[in-house]
Amino acid sequence: MAPFASQYIQIKMLSKIINHWRKGDLKQVVNTYLSNITVRHKIEAWRKLKAKGEAVVIGAGNGISLKLYPDSILSEPIFTGRFEPSEIDFVKSYLKKGDTFLDIGANIGLFTVIAAGEVKNEGRVVSFEPVQKTFSRLRENVELNKFRNVELVNAGLSDSDGTLEMITSTDGHDAWNSFGRPTAGTHFKSESVSIKRLDSWLSESKLSVIHLVKMDVEGWEINVLRGGMQFFSSPEAPDLLVEFTEENCKNAGTSCGELYESLATAGYTMYTYDRYKKRLIPEPRRQKYTHLNIIATKNPKNIVARIKA
Repeated sequence: MAPFASQYIQIKMLSKIINHWRKGDLKQVVNTYLSNITVRHKIEAWRKLKAKGEAVVIGAGNGISLKLYPDSILSEPIFTGRFEPSEIDFVKSYLKKGDTFLDIGANIGLFTVIAAGEVKNEGRVVSFEPVQKTFSRLRENVELNKFRNVELVNAGLSDSDGTLEMITSTDGHDAWNSFGRPTAGTHFKSESVSIKRLDSWLSESKLSVIHLVKMDVEGWEINVLRGGMQFFSSPEAPDLLVEFTEENCKNAGTSCGELYESLATAGYTMYTYDRYKKRLIPEPRRQKYTHLNIIATKNPKNIVARIKA
């Protein structure tokens, strides 16, 4: 390469660095670059482990362990650290010792075990997972960590009490199991599962205060809201971390716009989370949500205080 060309590239790179520094996102750019390098190595490592066909136990931070399963597509992004890093950072930053956390759509328990580690023995985690195979894996991960502050509920939440047919994947796409039509996978079976209204469940539980709720139910979020509207409409209702995915909602007969309006009607305002600057960003309603996890709150100042503590 000619000297002037090399100098031009160096000057251009320096200019980009200065530009990112001025915008305040240099740390984010550097972390993303380093993370991409790490991810490539981890993908190779996961594929070697997957070939053995055995479950793999990884660390999830703060001495927490998580068992991953080679027959589940979700295991790779969790293993490589690409699965919802901002959401994980938010939950870790938000929760404090003694808090109560609801994990609605817990799957194998990533957020459950992270939350249980944050709230300590003085706190409580309640996890809802309706599919029997996935629920068994959720229980394995709770038992792996010897948690005594976690309650597991083998049921889904909806707008009625009873049973409902869940469409479950048989080809590794268990994270996309849905009461609607799953958006990933090609081979499925139907499983009759228990469902509860959140308002009904709460009336029978001994929970007095709930701080944070994570809701990831593959397009069924609006039905969870309807079944817990008395709870969610209360001025003391908890903060929420809710998945907005247009295709999931459409396959369940609703839309992200309808979900947004239902939350607003219940008194919530919506935000996204910048994990690098530890701040909330107002989230006005969009025409369409490809995939986004939104923080819904009635007290944004409380969240700001928590994540900066």
